[in-house]
Amino acid sequence: MGFRLPKRKAATLTFDGTEWEGAEVRVLLSAPLEIILLVEEGGSRDGVTSSDVFEAVMEEIVISWNLEDDEGNPIPATLEGMGKVPQEFFGLLMRGYTQNLMSVPDPLDEPSPNGKQSPGDTMQELANSSESLQASNGPG
Repeated sequence: MGFRLPKRKAATLTFDGTEWEGAEVRVLLSAPLEIILLVEEGGSRDGVTSSDVFEAVMEEIVISWNLEDDEGNPIPATLEGMGKVPQEFFGLLMRGYTQNLMSVPDPLDEPSPNGKQSPGDTMQELANSSESLQASNGPG
């Protein structure tokens, strides 16, 4: 029996303190690695264009948003919809997405069953275990 991948994680990006305050974009944080690498490289890979990056973001990362045009009509969270949004917003979206990817995950829901730290949890314990490995695996 194989391992089933965990449920994909999502986050809601907000843009407080910018002219985009009130805008919300729901994004998938656990997008496939190939998509995340494409986005991080920003289209610098040979044969990859900015359009490829926009398309990957809109198809694989953006789930939904609350953006409206100047007449109050919803802008669809699609590649076509992104084409109607100023470029600066895409930059803010990508910055927020990257910050969320790099953030520290929430703590576990439940503490360790015995309440003790695992061996090697501290840097000193890691250093000590490394030294003992070197000593025991040396030439002999």
